Formats: sequence, C-alpha cells, structure tokens
Amino acid sequence: MPFADPFADPAPPQFEGDSLLERISRAYEEAVDLYGDACDDNAAKENEYLKLHAQAWVHAIEDGVAATVRSKHCDNQQDVCDARQTWNRAMATERRSRAKVEELKNRLTAVMSHTRFVREGT
Repeated sequence: MPFADPFADPAPPQFEGDSLLERISRAYEEAVDLYGDACDDNAAKENEYLKLHAQAWVHAIEDGVAATVRSKHCDNQQDVCDARQTWNRAMATERRSRAKVEELKNRLTAVMSHTRFVREGT
C-alpha cells in the first residue's frame, strides 16, 4: 500500500491558463506525480523479487544446493527470473520518469527566465 502523500492538496491547480508557462507547469506537476507512482511500483516489484528469491533460497538449502552456487541457482528459477525481469522494467520506468521530470524542470526554468526577461523589458 503506497504511503499517503503529505503534499497532496485537493485545491484546484495553481495554473489554469493556456500560456506556455502554465502548460509546462501542469506537465511538470503531472510528471512528478507519475515519477512518484513509478517509484512506488519499483519498490513493489523489488519486494516481489526479493520474496521469491528468499523462497527459492530456502528450497535450495532443503535440496542441498552448494552454497557457492546457491544464489545463481535461485536466480535461475523461472518465477524468480520473471520477477527479476519485471523489476528491471520497473527500474527502467522509474529512470525514464525521473528523466522526464528533469527535462520539464529545465524547460520550466527556461520559460520562467524568458518570461521574466520579457516582463522586465517592457
């Protein structure tokens, strides 16, 4: 269960117009929310992988798998391997989401600077 966001606010959005600054601000807010969701999903997928790996570890001990190859043996179990692949995709989604947040943050900063430059020039 994801934790409650202490910054969640049911108030209407701060920007409701259609200027470039307002559109990028809204996109940035949405990207930050999606990044948070990606982080939550990544943690859930990691926990699933770790659970299945631990279960495979117990079975490997019971089956007498040598300690030197036990970890690799566990990672090669079908359900553990599938969980690891799912976790890897979740990590990639998180990285992609973080990159989008940074891109929009840079755009937002540039538009804010441009807006200030134009405002001060008039």
